[in-house]
Amino acid sequence: MMLLDDKTIVVKDYIDIIIMNDHYFKIEMKDCFYHIKGKEMMIHYLDDYEIRLSGIIDVITYDKL
Repeated sequence: MMLLDDKTIVVKDYIDIIIMNDHYFKIEMKDCFYHIKGKEMMIHYLDDYEIRLSGIIDVITYDKL
């Protein structure tokens, strides 16, 4: 599940973070991969259940597994 705000994204029930840097995140979910592209992105919160990202988000896409 993904929740969006002005400059914040919360991803819940994720499996793994495949790629992360300040302009691209690839996050594995149960049935897809999320691709989040932007600028100045960073993780503000991370645990086994939830990731909270912030920054300037340009594009969010996904690929089904």
